[in-house]
Amino acid sequence: MIKKSDEAELTGVDDGNKQVVINFTLKKTKKNQGFGKVSAGMGLDSRYFGNANYNKFSPKTQLAVISKYNNINITGSNIQGFLENADGIADESDDDNSTAAQSKSLSGYLKTGVVGINIGHEFKEKESLNADYFYNLSDNRGTSFSKRISFANTNNYDYEADNRFNKESNNHNFNFNYKNKSSRSNSLTIKGRLNSDAVTQYSMRDGFYSTVDGDLVTSNKQNYSNTTIKKSLDFDINFYQKLAKIGRSFSVGFKTKIYEQSKDNEQTTFITRNINTDNPSNRDIFALRDEVFNNGLYNFNFKFTAPIVGNHYLKFQFFLRVLNQNEDIYQFKTFASDDDEDELLGYKYNHRESSFQNRFGYSYSTKKLNIFSGIELQELDRSFGVITEDRFTSNQFYVNPFSIVQYKPINGVKYRLVYNRKIRSPRTSESSTVINDLNPFYIRKGNPQLKIEKTDAISLIANIFNYKSSLNFTSRIKYQFSKDAIIQNITIDDDFVKTRSYINSGERQKLSAYFNFSKKIKGLGIRYAITNSSFYNTSTSLINLQLNDVVSKDISMGLSLENANKNVIDLKLGTNFSVNNTSFSIEQNLNRTYRKQHYYSAIDYDFTEKLNFNTQFDYFVFSDNQFATDLQLPIWNMAISYSIGNGHNSLKLVFIDLLDKNVDFERRSTTNFFEETTSESLGRYMILSYTYRLGNRKQQND
Repeated sequence: MIKKSDEAELTGVDDGNKQVVINFTLKKTKKNQGFGKVSAGMGLDSRYFGNANYNKFSPKTQLAVISKYNNINITGSNIQGFLENADGIADESDDDNSTAAQSKSLSGYLKTGVVGINIGHEFKEKESLNADYFYNLSDNRGTSFSKRISFANTNNYDYEADNRFNKESNNHNFNFNYKNKSSRSNSLTIKGRLNSDAVTQYSMRDGFYSTVDGDLVTSNKQNYSNTTIKKSLDFDINFYQKLAKIGRSFSVGFKTKIYEQSKDNEQTTFITRNINTDNPSNRDIFALRDEVFNNGLYNFNFKFTAPIVGNHYLKFQFFLRVLNQNEDIYQFKTFASDDDEDELLGYKYNHRESSFQNRFGYSYSTKKLNIFSGIELQELDRSFGVITEDRFTSNQFYVNPFSIVQYKPINGVKYRLVYNRKIRSPRTSESSTVINDLNPFYIRKGNPQLKIEKTDAISLIANIFNYKSSLNFTSRIKYQFSKDAIIQNITIDDDFVKTRSYINSGERQKLSAYFNFSKKIKGLGIRYAITNSSFYNTSTSLINLQLNDVVSKDISMGLSLENANKNVIDLKLGTNFSVNNTSFSIEQNLNRTYRKQHYYSAIDYDFTEKLNFNTQFDYFVFSDNQFATDLQLPIWNMAISYSIGNGHNSLKLVFIDLLDKNVDFERRSTTNFFEETTSESLGRYMILSYTYRLGNRKQQND
């Protein structure tokens, strides 16, 4: 069914925002039933897993319970933290000028456990409350090897590193969502989230710096440990009220996020320099850094709509955003060399920012055409600095135009044109007045003199869906133009020490295009899909006082075929091809072309009602003109399942990575280096599992 937006349902004014929802209604005879399943399996190399879930329905209440525990790299809920780099803050993974989108996945060996419960209750029609609690335990460990080509004007160099890591997390997450739309004249929505996360991680890295001629010059051995405690509260409340006059309404909303974090860091670094000479030197550095962060983000909004005449409306919107960030830092460093010395750093830092935005807009709304255009007046106040020192303050005023035009000529066809101007103030790390030099090879500092970055963006979106012909087409084109772009300012000295700061420099452009087309071929029983995405991005960085203009062009294409009738057999075949071309003004001989090819196939076949076989085969080809070797990576998985008796019992034999490649692979480029990382993965294993289905629910696919 097609559902209007909450605001349109209440006010009766169509804003053009609709979505397709599936409305399930249980039969009366099924509203007091429970169902679920319990699964467990064991395999080679001490691999195991266990899953259980149970669902219970009554006319007004629903209950769901789940649990998982395994060591086969299957993640549970809220696993985003493990998709971050596990090498600690000594790493450069926070570089934000990467010229290719990152698709980081888990590497190494992962053990995870999940326990969760969800309860939903309907007080009356259109008034309900849902709440859930999840606990996650994760333990990820492994090894990786990285090769990096770095360039910095005249002192280019190569870098290689052997990495070992171990990261453990205990996460508690509670969510609730209350909705009351029972009244025809108003609605209330309240959402909340409580999260607590305790993370402990260790990493060891052996790094080697060489000249472009291959001479080893410097080595460093780093041992890093970190304990992080994070707690956060999210709260969101929105109230809509329809007034007496048709088309007149207002809404009030409040959203806040309160965040606390403490980080205890220890890092030891043993450095050997001048290895290629007769007089090498050693230095041993121990660093202790304790950090406490207390942040609060508060958003308030008020929206008012009044009819003018016919389908014409006047809209007034007010937004208030307040950000308050506090840091309490203690750092102690000991240098063991010919001249032993100690360094002590301690400070308290505060960053406050408030944004006042008033929007005055005109709206025209009909069944086919929706227009919303206007002007936003924005006042931005900023104040930041070390508490015991003079603060940096600024007050600025901006005029931001915006416009949204949406046209729906017939059902299933929608075109949308959007233009807006956004103001981005420097992040705390970009404007900070203090230095983070925990890693002696990667020093980070901010620039308090940074200006605001202004971006104009225009996008065109088209969605076409025809149920009768099974045609589906989506496309999006977006162009962004930024003034006073905030860019990285990087210096690298002769000892390979990288210092990163930020400056404003000129303009930046981004162009992206995407489309997806799929259609069923009548008579053949085949559905095909074609995808294409293209990105054009220009950016600038300052490398050792010389501007480096970076141009990145990404093209990705895909084709897939699958059968339409999947009652007995499900077949899928496809390919994806992507290429990234990156050019650099200061080092044209290092211009990069990186290609990735992915071929895949899948078969799922029911020999009988009880016996099922499925297999998937993926073949990856990676090639890069900046690295000497190309990589071919075939991955083959397979499973056979058999249902016993009345369908409550089943056995499954699963084979993962039958070719035993035991590797993950990633290549990326930033403003001053290329990097290739090969990571250890789980490798080949086999598991035999047993599943028992609870309740009277008919057997379903896993």
